[in-house]
This record gives sequence, structure tokens and C-alpha cells, in this order.
Amino acid sequence: MFKVKLETSSKDCKLLKIFPQAILKHRQICKGVRGVKVVVSVKTPNGEKIEVIDEHPCEIAMCILNSGAIVTSSEVFGDRTSWTAICSNYEIFKEIMSGLERLNIDFEVIYKATLAEKEERDEITHNEYRLLKLAYERGFFDSPKRIKLDELAKLEGISKSTASDTLRRALKKVLSRFFEF
Repeated sequence: MFKVKLETSSKDCKLLKIFPQAILKHRQICKGVRGVKVVVSVKTPNGEKIEVIDEHPCEIAMCILNSGAIVTSSEVFGDRTSWTAICSNYEIFKEIMSGLERLNIDFEVIYKATLAEKEERDEITHNEYRLLKLAYERGFFDSPKRIKLDELAKLEGISKSTASDTLRRALKKVLSRFFEF
């Protein structure tokens, strides 16, 4: 079993026509009576957030679902859509690729990893967690900052460059989970 992230064109996205230049995040994606049934979070360019339940024909989502994969989420941004799916075996993954090629859909595989590899790669270490929490609690992310990077480093007994690298790695992991939904 493995997790795959694909990027495709945003072919005929109905909600993007209603909310141009919005960011659409889809959750709970499954087959419906008239196509794909999905919970959609819409964030408009002016910051408005809307939640809708939608059912519409989407040949890309149906291609992934019909392969036997489970679509865990997708995000539409401009003319591209990012899909995250779980495949129980390699044959299902190959079926997704073949289906997208048959539909003449432009796509790119962003990553493919076992669930354990993906979770392990994204797991925050104890040191990253501790420094990130300290930085947050002491006001490093406030504006203006209440504590500087070199002061955080001193509190942890590490160099300024190590503190910077550790915070950057931790933030990347937190943000990757946030943007993955």
C-alpha cells in the first residue's frame, strides 16, 4: 500500500468557473449518482471562505476512483490540480496512469511512497518539535519578534545556524501537512 501525489490540468472545473482565481480544497471524495461527490472548501482571492457539498462529473477523479484507488484529497489552483490518493498495489497505480493517458490528461507524479515512508519522512523529530514550540511560545513568529534566533539558539544550547536549519525543517513538515489538507 502506498500514497501517491499527482498533479494534473484542472480540466473543466465547474467550481473554478463560479469562483475564478479561488483555491479549492476537496475532501471526502467518492463516487456519487451523477459523478463525484465531494466536500469543497473555497477560498476566494478576497479571503472569503465557503464550504460546499458538490456532486459533478469529473473525469479525472472518476479515473482515479475507478482504478480502485482512494482519493484522500485534491486542491485546485489556477489551471492545475493536485491529487492525493492511496493505492493498495502497483497495478492500481498503473491503471491510474493508463486512464489519465487514455483521457489525454497532462499529469505529473509528484511523489510515490509507502505510507510508512511518507509518514516517517514527514514526522517531526523531538528536537524540531521542542525548538518550534519554544519559538512559538517565546514570540519568534510575532510581529515584532519578542525573541531573536540567536537567543533561541542560546536557550537550546545550539548554534544559530543549527537553530535556523532545525526551525526551517520543522516548518516545512508542518506546512506540508497543512497544504496536504
